[in-house]
Amino acid sequence: MTDETRQIGFIPMSKNGRRHDKRLLDKVDIIRHIPPEVTIWADTGFQGIDKQHPNGFVE
Repeated sequence: MTDETRQIGFIPMSKNGRRHDKRLLDKVDIIRHIPPEVTIWADTGFQGIDKQHPNGFVE
């Protein structure tokens, strides 16, 4: 997770094997700590983030 200047703000622990990005994100429960005025841009590995955050977009 980075900000608009590409400064790293959060790095989750890595996991072995096949894991879905969104499921790992949900496990650390970080979305609820991101203010609604902050825009979240995510790739298709994070399908559903737009339903969890009012300013979340998947491309």
